[in-house]
Amino acid sequence: MPPKKGVGNSKGKQPAKRPKVSGPPPDSSSDEEDSGSLRQEILAKLALLERAKGVSSGQVVPGRAGRASKKVSRATFQRDVLTRLSVLESSTGGEMSGAGVLQEDLDRAGPSARAEDDTAEVSEVPPVAVAVDQVEPEDGALSPACTRRRPLAISDACGVVESWRDEVHRAIRLAIAPSTRRAYDRAVRQFMSFRIEAGLEQCWPIPAEHLMQFCVARRAGGLSVKSIRGLLAALAFISKARGVPEMTGDFRIRKMLEGWSREAGARQDARQPISPAILKGLVGAWQSVCLSGYEAALFHAAALTAFFGALRVGELVAQSRLDLSQRALLLQDVRFVGEKVSLRIRSSKTDQHRKGSTVWLGSCADAELCPVRGLRAYLEKRGDGEGLLFRHCDESPLTRYQFWSVTGRALAKLGLEGFKFGTHSFRIGAASTAAAMGYTDAAIRRVGRWRSAAYRGYVRPLPAPK
Repeated sequence: MPPKKGVGNSKGKQPAKRPKVSGPPPDSSSDEEDSGSLRQEILAKLALLERAKGVSSGQVVPGRAGRASKKVSRATFQRDVLTRLSVLESSTGGEMSGAGVLQEDLDRAGPSARAEDDTAEVSEVPPVAVAVDQVEPEDGALSPACTRRRPLAISDACGVVESWRDEVHRAIRLAIAPSTRRAYDRAVRQFMSFRIEAGLEQCWPIPAEHLMQFCVARRAGGLSVKSIRGLLAALAFISKARGVPEMTGDFRIRKMLEGWSREAGARQDARQPISPAILKGLVGAWQSVCLSGYEAALFHAAALTAFFGALRVGELVAQSRLDLSQRALLLQDVRFVGEKVSLRIRSSKTDQHRKGSTVWLGSCADAELCPVRGLRAYLEKRGDGEGLLFRHCDESPLTRYQFWSVTGRALAKLGLEGFKFGTHSFRIGAASTAAAMGYTDAAIRRVGRWRSAAYRGYVRPLPAPK
């Protein structure tokens, strides 16, 4: 029996080839380039708004991702942009002039207010994610359809919200200390990121259930009740600044925190005080850890001033090299009067209105512990140049970080464990030393400018000298 012919075979001919089925064209790089260009424009707008509002920018890098990670990359990009927009929103009390976050604008924007990739696995974009050029024009004119958006002009960023609203939000933020503003901004970023991760709606007012979930998550992460209260205080402030009800005082939240506090018990402040004996030991330690005689005189004078003046570190030195607040001591704040020296404290944690106060430092029989002699010796090396009192020989400011970093190394030279001390140890040491010397309650309050019995939390046993 002859073999069967294959399908499509004919005598002496090759099998017929099946026609090719046209598939989807290969991905071109044009869409990816458009996406990258759009991301660059979004980042440029964000940077412009952050500079205008004085908010530190995030680090969002829109790099090109491969096919396998494109979805994750876009989701990460959207989440980071949303976080930065949230900080901008909190810095203006909820209505940003550069990002178009007015609720009525959001209602008109419709689907165009969403992120460019709806397939990314992120939660619904809140009002803060609406861009200026995505909002329908006031005169009803249609925006031209285009995949590439025009650059955001400064006039656009400044004209979305009335100027009086910007001033209101700016003034409200000035009502709290810069350190408090930074802490509140961090708290808002944490909360917004938590809601994204938990798939919760980005809505204001904040529902009490969102706050309870946030507290439970932070508690599970090991955060103390005191720290959680600080986060809630930040969210309460932002809510009030936006003019919406705040739910941090909800009965359930209050009792939940109270229960955790009872469960954990009272947490003692473990920071040890800097004592006169430690100060005396630091005199030789400065020579070992500092690079020059100028630096040794600088840190010695700063330490004596912090201790005998019972100063907060923010009143003593700059927060950073770029700190322009002039809250720290300036050269013109120092005045020598005989064997005493007066320090003009222009602003402090409890004096946000900058009424100012004067702290007097007296001379000491022990030359190594005398703040007056220590300041004179340092100023002879420093010279008369205006600006911050405590600065390096190159005229750059002595910062909070530098002050404590070098002090920690000096304490280690004395055989002390630096982690048991902190920048507040000088103020704690002043109160503890005054109490050990038999000062009255009123006198101790005057030493540290305390207005209540809060000073009692600073009084603790002085460490025994080694």
